[in-house]
Formats: sequence, C-alpha cells, structure tokens
Amino acid sequence: MSTKIFWSKDEQEAVFDEMVRLFRANPLLRKEQALETAQCVLEYERRRKIHYSVVYRYKDLIDRARAEAKKQPTAPPPPVVEPEPKPDPIGAILNQILDLLADKIIERIGVRPSEHGAAISIRVKHDPQPISAPRVDRTKVLVIGLLNQQAQTIIHSFPYLEFTCLTPEEALKREQLHRSYTILMTKFINHSVQEKYRRVPNLLLCNGGVSELSAILKSIS
Repeated sequence: MSTKIFWSKDEQEAVFDEMVRLFRANPLLRKEQALETAQCVLEYERRRKIHYSVVYRYKDLIDRARAEAKKQPTAPPPPVVEPEPKPDPIGAILNQILDLLADKIIERIGVRPSEHGAAISIRVKHDPQPISAPRVDRTKVLVIGLLNQQAQTIIHSFPYLEFTCLTPEEALKREQLHRSYTILMTKFINHSVQEKYRRVPNLLLCNGGVSELSAILKSIS
C-alpha cells in the first residue's frame, strides 16, 4: 500500500458504497476501520495505508457514508428462534418416584375394593424410558482470525452460542461458510479473507481482541 495514491472519482464512489454497507452492518464502526476495510473493492496497488492524515482527507466521504447508511432501511434481522421450554427436572423426578411408590403399593396390596365391595385389579403403567431434555437450537456464529486458545476461551464463555472458528488459512482453503453471524478479526486476517466474506449477511468486524469480541457477542446473544 502507498500513501501517495490519490483515488479517482470512480474509486471514491466505490469506496463510499462499500462504507455505506459496512456502516449499515455495524453503525459503531470507527472511521479509520471503515476506510481501511472499504478499500477491499479496489485493486491492491490502489489501496492506501490508512493513518490520521488520510482519514482527515476523506473525512467528508466517511461522514456522508455514515449518514447515507442511517437513511437506508436496515436489513431485516434474522428470524428469532424461540427456545423450546426447558423441562422441569424436579417435577419429572417426583413423577418417577410416585410411579415407583404406586408399583410397590400395588405389589403388596394386589387389589383395590370397588364401591360395591368387589375386588378389581389395578395396574399402573410405568414408562421405563429415560427422560431426555429437548434440544434447543443455538445461534450459529462464525469467527475468523482467533488463535486456538482464544477460541476455547470464547466458546466456554458463551455456551448458548454455536461457534465455528477458522484461522485465516482455513477460511481461504474452505468454501465460504454461512452462519447467522460472521465476525472477522481484522487485526489478524488479510485482505483476501475480507474480500471473500465481505458480502455475507450479518457481517461484523472486530478490530480488537477477545474483550471487544466478547462485547460484540453479548450484543447478538
């Protein structure tokens, strides 16, 4: 990348359109991050090294993109999957105990007198099948750019989310994956990965580390 490149009007429009899309996906995106990421629509040799002076030069372009993103209707959120009601383990255990007690009582008594004095046999149906908890679908999240230890920390911290964690190399080798949310760790991936995933639905960019990623995950959980 070079700091001496000056974008043409067409290139600025392309970067502008991409920043609008990025701001719609993440309204809290910082200016320098938006400008840096939006360059993926340009040829590599036309991309600039982003620093304060470059952000200041294109400040109006960035502000217009943010304002335009607010005007346009936001994409509909993914359908909310209502979790199935959790089973009542205490109630289920009590029911099993009552069934066992009923079986024992019937074994000792054998019969129960009817209202007219005649003996009638009583059989209590006992279901021996074990009680299994219904499966609750979890929101699926794809994270690209985490180290293995970082990935394990995130997975254990958010057990109600279903994670797929890829290194940048794995993300490039495999076919594009589609999850409810895709998060790119921009500090640890290259432009090839950003280019491959920049148009997936519900794309989120994390410019920090595990702490910033945790804040993003809390906002979608």
